[in-house]
Amino acid sequence: MKFSMLGSGKKGQRGYTMIELLVAVAIFGLISSGVAYTVMQMLKVNASSNNSVTAIRQVQNVGYWVSRDAHQAQIISDEDDPTTTEVVELLTVEWIEWDGTVNTIVYFTDDEQVKRVVDRNGSTEEYTIARFITLADFVLDDDDRLLTVTVTATVGGFQQVEETRVYEVIRRAGL
Repeated sequence: MKFSMLGSGKKGQRGYTMIELLVAVAIFGLISSGVAYTVMQMLKVNASSNNSVTAIRQVQNVGYWVSRDAHQAQIISDEDDPTTTEVVELLTVEWIEWDGTVNTIVYFTDDEQVKRVVDRNGSTEEYTIARFITLADFVLDDDDRLLTVTVTATVGGFQQVEETRVYEVIRRAGL
């Protein structure tokens, strides 16, 4: 009985040649790289889409709340707060309701957030209405009728997105 060191296959049985193995590896590599590229594109589009929706929603929140309050306002002031250097921009709106309740609402930016402080007859509450805000500019025209609000949100990391909106709020007549 003879033992062969080369293998235990039957006589005449063939294996794969080196060229066939290289071709198979190359085809597998092409398919794998195509799948990997497709997955990366899907992740990029998904991240970009999510960041875009988040940025749009944040600027819309600022536009909604400022518009809502400015339409009711009897007094609007866009003066910066002289007592602090941390406040980037400041907007104050005020109105008195039919029952005598005095509403004073102050908007300011702090650490990429727009905050809304509501004071109703001395009872104060603070809310964060938007995050990722890199610019919030409140400009009141000379006759205090048109308030222009420019808001920019930058949401990012992977696939960073920046969204800017300009809102123009005209106060109600007779106030």
